[in-house]
Amino acid sequence: MSPRRLRWIMRSVLYGTLALLAAAVLAMRQPDDLATNTISGRTSQGNAFEIATRTNGSVVGFATLIRTRCSAGDTQHVSWSPGDGAPVPFERRGDRLRVREEWERWSEGYEERGWAVLEGKVADDGRSVTGTIDVEQTFTRGDNWWSTCRAKGVRVDGGGS
Repeated sequence: MSPRRLRWIMRSVLYGTLALLAAAVLAMRQPDDLATNTISGRTSQGNAFEIATRTNGSVVGFATLIRTRCSAGDTQHVSWSPGDGAPVPFERRGDRLRVREEWERWSEGYEERGWAVLEGKVADDGRSVTGTIDVEQTFTRGDNWWSTCRAKGVRVDGGGS
C-alpha cells in the first residue's frame, strides 16, 4: 500500500473519531452543580479545539486535530480527544492542566507509536483553556523504521470572554 493511501485511510479514521467524540462531548449531561459546558476554540494551526468543562472549573474532555510534519517531508493529522479518567488522567495543580496520552496502533502492516501532551492553564470558572500541545508519532513496518512525525508548541486557545 502506498504511503499516500495509508495517509488517507488514517485521516478518515481520525476525522471520524474526532466527529464522534465531539458529538459525545456535546451530548454529555450532568446534574446542575456539575453541568457540562462545551467551549469552542482554535489551535495555532487553525483547527477546531472543543473543550468540555464543568461549572466547578474542571476540564472533562477535549477534541482537536493536530498537523504533524514528518521526516520524509509529508504531513500527518492526529485526531486527539482524551476524556478525564479513562483512559487518560487530567492532572490539575491550581489553574495548571497537564494531559498526556500514549498509543500504539497497527494497520495493514504498519505500526504507529505515538504520544501527545497538552500543557495548559484553565480559568477558575472553567470557561477558557490556553496552552500548547506537542505530538510525536513513529511509524514502522515490520522491524524497519519508516517515518517520524512531530508537532511542537501548537498553541490552543479555547473560550474566554
